[in-house]
Amino acid sequence: DQIVISEVLHLQPLRNRIAEGMRRDHGQVGQTERRRGTLGSKPVLAGIRIPVDTVRRYLQAGRSTAAVLEAYPDLTEADIEAVRRNMVA
Repeated sequence: DQIVISEVLHLQPLRNRIAEGMRRDHGQVGQTERRRGTLGSKPVLAGIRIPVDTVRRYLQAGRSTAAVLEAYPDLTEADIEAVRRNMVA
């Protein structure tokens, strides 16, 4: 006793909007920020929601840049270097 309505949904425009929203601004690479309402206002890598502390723990555990990039493919080497600079400061 159920009715099935056959309708085709064109999802490509939605996929395009999502992909566009996920792109980082080139100026954000290698930067950290605190955004109100994002992860309790903890420092994150700019443009993405990966916490600086998470990357810092990987580096303190002796993991290489390649290992961090493998675990977090959205990161760049510049992001990891930004975290390293903050560890020294």
